[in-house]
Amino acid sequence: MERASQVLSDLCVKLLTTPKSNTFRNLESKNLSYKDSFKYSILCQAQIKIEIRSSTSFSIFEGESDLPTITGPAISDARLTDFLLGASRVKTHYQDLLKAKDAHISSAWLLVTAYYCSFFSCIEILKINDRIQLGFDFDDLQMLQPRATGLHKAKFFQGNALNFIGQIQGNKLVFESNGAKPHVAAWQNLNSVFSSIYKNKSWNEVDSMKKMLSNPALNPSRIRNNWNYKRPDYFGFAGEKFGVQFKKLLGNPRGASDWLDKNGASAAPDDCSRIAALCEFLAPSVIDAYDRIRAL
Repeated sequence: MERASQVLSDLCVKLLTTPKSNTFRNLESKNLSYKDSFKYSILCQAQIKIEIRSSTSFSIFEGESDLPTITGPAISDARLTDFLLGASRVKTHYQDLLKAKDAHISSAWLLVTAYYCSFFSCIEILKINDRIQLGFDFDDLQMLQPRATGLHKAKFFQGNALNFIGQIQGNKLVFESNGAKPHVAAWQNLNSVFSSIYKNKSWNEVDSMKKMLSNPALNPSRIRNNWNYKRPDYFGFAGEKFGVQFKKLLGNPRGASDWLDKNGASAAPDDCSRIAALCEFLAPSVIDAYDRIRAL
């Protein structure tokens, strides 16, 4: 694993295993399901209290409102198992991506697959770095409403806020409506997280990655949209022509890191190699953290 990815993996393991959750004792024998996800726990676990703060925000905690905590067993265990569920998806997604590459799937479809592997990796990294993305649908809100309290409850459930970003504020996890599409919010938040994680690192590959995440012209979602929607010719000869380097970088973390170091700043905005480099930057860190935590 390359150095920037190793930093991410180490941080994931540290944040998820300190303090050590009782869930570790049951991981070997427990088959995780969607009922172990963080969202399901918020919707269904009575130990987790839900307080509506405004028409577009709510908070969760355990204990009483005058003595709240976010380190109780229900929230702590749910956050750990939620990461494991998501990281397992990333691992399977990445393995399937490499199988598709070996099967000579078109470059355009490989790019879409690599993009979503990157996006789901991003979500897992954000979860444990105080940027928890949470989305509700109508059925979720129907489940949430009876358990919620607060003076702004009526306005919240009469509104149309569905996508939220959760951050720790004191002894509560506060979820604010982000007002943005989930993918846009994810890449913006990842850039902010990287600014903190790598603040003492002068690494070209990280600088190139941050430039891609912060520049709308280089945004991963824009590249995916161009390849998947705007340019149908990329599913033919043109895509294979431009995808040669992209395919070489998939499954090649060292090559992807070197590409970011040497070419990330100068490559064309729509260069599909950016997506391969993003995938190899993020996915190995999540997979390594997942494997290490499951081995505890």
